[in-house]
Amino acid sequence: MKGTKTKAIDWSILDDFGQKHMDAKNYDLQTFALMILTGIRTGLRFSDLSKLTVENIKECENGYRLKGIAKKTKKVFEIPLKAWLVNRLKVHAKGVHLFSKGGKMVNAMWFHRNMQKHFEHEAKQAKKEGRAIGAHSMRKAAALKMYAGNKDMNKVRSFLQHRDLATTSDYMEIDRQTLMDAISDAFD
Repeated sequence: MKGTKTKAIDWSILDDFGQKHMDAKNYDLQTFALMILTGIRTGLRFSDLSKLTVENIKECENGYRLKGIAKKTKKVFEIPLKAWLVNRLKVHAKGVHLFSKGGKMVNAMWFHRNMQKHFEHEAKQAKKEGRAIGAHSMRKAAALKMYAGNKDMNKVRSFLQHRDLATTSDYMEIDRQTLMDAISDAFD
């Protein structure tokens, strides 16, 4: 939804949904659940998630990595993935793309409709705030989860491949004073 600011959905709500439905008999629901699980663990934009293939998953001596080039920034990404998720993705993948519908990669409209359907309460709350939920909500949830785990804005900025800290703080809906404290702490 261009022009409408997206709202982060609590990471645990997204994770619970993904865990519950990653083995669903309905392939579309399973695709949506696995895309959420991957999105909240990688922080990737929808445009990058939707194009992922099994070839993007690389086995390393210390586990698995998701490797590729971000469409928007043209920067290389390399993100650790847990073995359980990699195994599930490899079993699920049909054809070229990890996330497909009818043999073709999923599109943003399909994903947005699923967000509205499966997170109806969160969508209504966001609408009351003049905002929306969508694919970027996963990216924001990933940023919030990472920040909660390490309290380091620069690491989150780097993880999201943002050029400046102000963009990262906007994603995380952090007030100006918290941002100033984080910038100050970064240079101590």
